[in-house]
Amino acid sequence: MADQLSKLSLQELVDLNAAVQHELTQRLLQLEEENKRLTRDSMIIRESRDVSVSNDVQGKQNKNSGWISTGKLKATANRFLFKNVETKPILSKRNIHKDFIWDVQWCHLPDSQNIFITASADRTAKIWSIDRNDPRQIIKLWNYTGHTGSVNSARYHPTQHIICTASGDHTCHIWKPEGSSPCDEEYGSASKRNPSDDCTISKPLAKLISHQGYVTVCDWNADGSCVISGSQDASIKVWEMNDWSKPLYTLTGHDGTVTSIAPHPSSVNLNVLHGHERAVSFLLFDEHNPRQLISGSDDCSVKVWDLKTLQCLKTIHTSYVVNHFCASPDSSMLCLPSKNASAEIYSSQGVPLTLLSGNGNGHNRMIYTCDWSEAGILTAGLDRNICLWEASPTDS
Repeated sequence: MADQLSKLSLQELVDLNAAVQHELTQRLLQLEEENKRLTRDSMIIRESRDVSVSNDVQGKQNKNSGWISTGKLKATANRFLFKNVETKPILSKRNIHKDFIWDVQWCHLPDSQNIFITASADRTAKIWSIDRNDPRQIIKLWNYTGHTGSVNSARYHPTQHIICTASGDHTCHIWKPEGSSPCDEEYGSASKRNPSDDCTISKPLAKLISHQGYVTVCDWNADGSCVISGSQDASIKVWEMNDWSKPLYTLTGHDGTVTSIAPHPSSVNLNVLHGHERAVSFLLFDEHNPRQLISGSDDCSVKVWDLKTLQCLKTIHTSYVVNHFCASPDSSMLCLPSKNASAEIYSSQGVPLTLLSGNGNGHNRMIYTCDWSEAGILTAGLDRNICLWEASPTDS
């Protein structure tokens, strides 16, 4: 290199220096623009969960710690870490909401494992089906419109076709899709449709009213006898299925917005785990090892905890705030939505495996939420799209 430079004339060196300076300036401008976009998306997320709809139409704040575990709200993917970049086409993609998508969950009932639910800032929750014969088709089954605020969380009952949703209108709703769904606007067969049919549900079975702030998260306990809700008011409320009129318990102790709830399958112990340097945003119990809890944080890390020793077993360091993640059905892998419209797959030991980017056909804005089942990996976020990815991304 030195020999080549020595052969250049003064003018050529000046021109080369100018070209290098120009390239550096362009790169700095790109990085500055990327930082502005990330800051804008972060602010949108922080401001959106408590309003009727987000600013795009007229975010969601992250969630706090349990046996119940609960957590609380707060940025470039390092692609060079990943040996595999998913280049196969995504199985399916569809624009499904009019505003940001905050939550997605597969239904785990034996007869409905191709069905999932989404929650959005457009004030709706929707139930969808993946066509068993053609996974490219995502078919709408039901549309729930009972909330007057952003729908921040949607969770299936563990054994029944009943759903709980949490909203910026300060309530949780319990509702049930009755009978078979009549239609889908895009994929349904018009010749088989009755014009009077409507797949919209507007009235809940029950409204859970007690929180003094927007409700960020909800979930069922392991046996489905109770709903657990977390709110901006820093409280967690437990509601018994036999009496929705008032909470059975109110749990306090957090000093900020409760952003995540993870019911343990059996334990009733209470512990506080210390280790993250910033707010905890998402939590998940390891289904195959109930002694382990996985947490994601604003400190750009995911930690695996031993609940018996209360020690951190492993830390995965990322280059972005961790808002959400999901585990593979066998708990051997984790999927982490990153800030740059992609998702990263790690082994449970923290080894980077695969980057899901869609090869230009995936998301075009930040992915916020994901869920993983045998049917595939679902991702959704600020671009209002749902993407279905192959369930075994490391095969590429």
